[in-house]
Amino acid sequence: MQKMHSATGLIGDPEALRKQFSRDGYVYLEGVLDIDVITGIRREMDRLLVEYGFARLTDNGDPRFTGKTTERSAIRSPRELEAEYNRLGLATRIIEHPVHQDLFRAVAGEEVDFLPITEYRTRPPGNEPLVWHQDGFYNRGLDLYTAWIPLTTMTEEIGGLAVAEGLHQGGYLHESYPPPRYLIDAEDIPNDAQRTVQFEPGDILIFDRRLPHTGLPNSSADSFRFSVDMRFQTRSNRDRIVLGQVCDHSVDSLTIQTDGGENVTLSIGPESTVRDWWGNDIPTDEIAGSPLTEGTVLASHLDRNLILVRPVTQ
Repeated sequence: MQKMHSATGLIGDPEALRKQFSRDGYVYLEGVLDIDVITGIRREMDRLLVEYGFARLTDNGDPRFTGKTTERSAIRSPRELEAEYNRLGLATRIIEHPVHQDLFRAVAGEEVDFLPITEYRTRPPGNEPLVWHQDGFYNRGLDLYTAWIPLTTMTEEIGGLAVAEGLHQGGYLHESYPPPRYLIDAEDIPNDAQRTVQFEPGDILIFDRRLPHTGLPNSSADSFRFSVDMRFQTRSNRDRIVLGQVCDHSVDSLTIQTDGGENVTLSIGPESTVRDWWGNDIPTDEIAGSPLTEGTVLASHLDRNLILVRPVTQ
């Protein structure tokens, strides 16, 4: 697999940075994040992994996998840990740092809003297959950028992330079956487009919502792969999303109460997507008692016609 192009030298030239982003579908920036922030986040994650029995510490203070797993462990942090990470505001520490905000603005070309779609990854060892996917396919109506941040050195053994350079320009490659993942056929990802690199703490990879990418297997004996990925979009798209709690619903409409107390009603049509955490469709007559009524939801719309509604972390 070929090496990613570094865009670190373009940080002082936002126009060139965005040109490379447009060409490749990503920008890889080396050592640009505040290392004290990244180190502090890792310490919190290590502590909680040990506290909940997923890890033990070596004499050097490195976390090692104990073998304890949950249904989410292979691709996401266990839900009880994710709740703790959100309570501690770990992702917020990254988002709110002034240097980091300048980077996000430079890539997007304007002010950005981060969405409550954050994934903390503590992937234990396991030879999972490559699962190429495009984030935008599962989040219709959102003009997403994904910020993927390694929290440990990602050797070939621990794995990392791979992208399919330039394939964001070809539309969505997902198949029509099987739901809810609608997988991309591996044959649709040419070998000469695949890129990766040995990521280090302080690096960041920002990529287009249409860029195919995949996690790589962690073939270590007992080490975790730590990362966090967050989504943001340009502030000019703010009026096309609604964030809040479902307060009323029917088979053809959904009303969301925002944090500001406004009730926003969106029409549900045949092209609307109503989904759960994992991407499974929720029939509109089964919204009651579904994950959509258990917490915060994010909806995208066009002229109050629902495009997508999904649960989010908040």
